[in-house]
Amino acid sequence: MKIKLLLCSSLLFLTIKINAQTPDENALKKVVGLENESIINRDTVTWKSLYVHDEKMRRSYISNSGIFSVQGWNNLLSLVQQSLKVNPSPSKYTEVKDDNYIIRMDDNMASLEYDQKISAPRIDSLKPYYSHEFRTMMKVDNQWKIASSTTIDSLSFTSGDSAHIEDNLNATGYRLLNAKKIKDAIEVFKVNVKLFPHSWNVYDSLGEAYADDNNSDAAIKNYEMSLKINPKNDNGKQALEKLKKKK
Repeated sequence: MKIKLLLCSSLLFLTIKINAQTPDENALKKVVGLENESIINRDTVTWKSLYVHDEKMRRSYISNSGIFSVQGWNNLLSLVQQSLKVNPSPSKYTEVKDDNYIIRMDDNMASLEYDQKISAPRIDSLKPYYSHEFRTMMKVDNQWKIASSTTIDSLSFTSGDSAHIEDNLNATGYRLLNAKKIKDAIEVFKVNVKLFPHSWNVYDSLGEAYADDNNSDAAIKNYEMSLKINPKNDNGKQALEKLKKKK
């Protein structure tokens, strides 16, 4: 009984010690909490303040569609500004919950691993978005900032939600396109258009495939449809301009 009591006491001590939060751990959690909240609210001033602004900064996104990575603060900033230009209104996803943290740190460097849930509690049609997150943090001028960021889109590997199906088909089409299997890519993009006729991106992708197949008329038709749905699609505008100049 004495041994059992000592064991229970030790476990209780360990639990208390593990759950205790240092000021630096709380500061780290605050930074990653603000990361998505600032994007959701289109608060670019706060968002910019959370990052290390150098050429080694990296943002990676891993899903069933593949791996997307951008390196360098200026490249990331340009990408986000372009995205916000296309989608300037605040996101309908309004709640970010981070949980199950694993934090390792020394005086000026830290790594975080955690689960993230982004949801829109008041909109039933928008299902929660789950991911597993990794951050490398640096202390700059006594403030913790994000030096690298990786997201694993957990649901994309198993979900049957329409957004994931559209993304996966689109990625498959581009893999075929990059492999010079243009006719096959066109067929995949056509299926995506059939399944998601209200998405501007599926028409943009099909337009690109037709352009690679030297079918200017079909390419122009699909780019025009993409721009009808999303007039702010700058990529589509530029591609359409080039195609019409060739005719």
